[in-house]
Amino acid sequence: RGGGVMGEERDGGTGAAEIIVERRWARTDVVLAGEVDVRFEEELAQMVRICGMADRPITIDARRLTFIDSTAVTALAPLADHGVGRPVLLGAPPTLI
Repeated sequence: RGGGVMGEERDGGTGAAEIIVERRWARTDVVLAGEVDVRFEEELAQMVRICGMADRPITIDARRLTFIDSTAVTALAPLADHGVGRPVLLGAPPTLI
């Protein structure tokens, strides 16, 4: 393992959400859990910046994601152009894709 961890966990009244970034030796892992929406626009932008600085593949774990709105999806869109290749999406619910 290598690198750092960024985490944000908050309950915005409509449901809790968690965003975690862990830079490992061979990849950067992003965990999205709970209800990720417009309330997390700043945190998602920070996460995208961290992932952009890492010169390694990105894995997005959405297995615990229960809701994501269009603002959050738009905030994640720059990851599709990541120089090391497209992110791998794990466990996204069929309604999310």
